[in-house]
Amino acid sequence: MSPSSEASGEFLRFPNAIAELVRASACEIVITGGGGWMGQAIIEMLDGALGDDLLKRVSVFGSSARDVQLRSGRTI
Repeated sequence: MSPSSEASGEFLRFPNAIAELVRASACEIVITGGGGWMGQAIIEMLDGALGDDLLKRVSVFGSSARDVQLRSGRTI
């Protein structure tokens, strides 16, 4: 994502239809490599789809324990 789109408040998002499917699903989600670029991109998209349910439904694993600050302000 370019610096200009980050500055304008644009975040990575699933298309609306996919976000609705994610919200409607009862599945728990596991992300490996959560500190990497792809992991963080997927977490940001899930954050947009799940909102406050992100921490209840998503487990993130990486090579070391640390907090990840999402651009939405949420910390996981």
